[in-house]
Amino acid sequence: MSYYDVFPDLHWRVQDIVNSNISAGLQITEMAELPAIDASFWYSFDELKTKTPTDIENLNDWKSNVMAALPAWLGLIARKEN
Repeated sequence: MSYYDVFPDLHWRVQDIVNSNISAGLQITEMAELPAIDASFWYSFDELKTKTPTDIENLNDWKSNVMAALPAWLGLIARKEN
């Protein structure tokens, strides 16, 4: 199974973000991966409508919803040398 089969709706991979910063001449000095406070972030509205009340209650529990274990946000600090 490929990366795109598992995450078909992702358009920017971490490597795309980091490599575009490098190509722009930026030096990444720090990176943070931040979790979603509400893991419904990973689902479309149509997908959420199909969830049971128990599924909705457990959206933030990675044991019930593996997507909850994924970071939702990527923070980068970078600088450009003169």
